[in-house]
Amino acid sequence: MVSSQGTISMKEYVAPKKQRMEMTGPTGDVVLINRRDQDRAFMLMPGMNMYLQIPSQQFHKQTGSHAKVIENRRIGQETLDGYKVDKYRSIVEDADGARGEGYYWVTDDGITLKMDFTLVQNGRNEHMVMQLKKLKVGPQPASLFEVPASYQAMPGMNRETLSSMMNSTGAPGEQPQAAEKKEDQDLDMSGIKSVLEDASEVKSLLKKLF
Repeated sequence: MVSSQGTISMKEYVAPKKQRMEMTGPTGDVVLINRRDQDRAFMLMPGMNMYLQIPSQQFHKQTGSHAKVIENRRIGQETLDGYKVDKYRSIVEDADGARGEGYYWVTDDGITLKMDFTLVQNGRNEHMVMQLKKLKVGPQPASLFEVPASYQAMPGMNRETLSSMMNSTGAPGEQPQAAEKKEDQDLDMSGIKSVLEDASEVKSLLKKLF
């Protein structure tokens, strides 16, 4: 995904009512697992072998809101990365007054290969382009959507702490490159907040569009 905040590379796995997103933040890798079939979500910190569990509904509430579709129409068909796709023009608005306008391209299987949108909120324009690369369609291992048995729950954090941290985050700056050295094993609350900012930024942009 490319925006004015920089470039964020993610790996995503999707199965019915299950989603896994992998990305790199300031303190290392972070994995988000959304289990809509169980009404809960997880944030994994691979560098610490720790995880945080929250109800799925609160996860979506803190990372974005459902948008109202103002316009959504098919305008043609194109070929993108070897796939025949339908191109759509869309305009959406959310309850906070943010407005998104742009295009997205969808395969015959309903997979959104690319989105090119401009978000307008509080007088600021944010142009975002997100495109899937190296798409592979097929069954996904169930283990991708589970917390590894070796992981431990993050101590001293609960849903109220997560809500407070995510509500207090400001606009993140440019995303740094992945760290080359292993992160310290100490539980650094400021580091976790930075990861939450990254996760919140990505999910907020996507949820404002769909």
